Amino acid sequence: MSDFLISAARLQDAGVCSLWVSLGSDKEGTRLMHVSPDSTTPPELAARYPTRTFELCGTDRVLERVKDDMLYSDDGVTKEKVMAAIEAHPLLRDDLCAFLADWTLLKMPSDEEVAEYEPTDCELASGAVMADKLKAMLHGMDIARRAAARTA
Repeated sequence: MSDFLISAARLQDAGVCSLWVSLGSDKEGTRLMHVSPDSTTPPELAARYPTRTFELCGTDRVLERVKDDMLYSDDGVTKEKVMAAIEAHPLLRDDLCAFLADWTLLKMPSDEEVAEYEPTDCELASGAVMADKLKAMLHGMDIARRAAARTA
């Protein structure tokens, strides 16, 4: 977003008073914002500043990084860490509050709780099926890797 603000300031310095903004996304789903001088801008001035495209998913990346930092830290997710993250990134307040609520309500079980859990026969059978599928997938990837190495 800071690139957009820099660009908008340059346009304003050049005499552009109004912008045309279009929102969309690319094939990968990345949110984009297309910005150009609007139709009231004199044509010779508008010609100097063609449409620019800005990526809008920066907050998604920041949110994922902040969440990962908390999840993989030694003491895990704490209210204090979430409040500090909100202070550092106020635009992410709603997302971070939802993350804290989810974390509090859906906390991962401890190693002891996992060790005490007794899976049912159905869960054991499902696990065996998934293990077989994973082995087959890895075997296929190994075959493809070897074939690629032979042709290289």
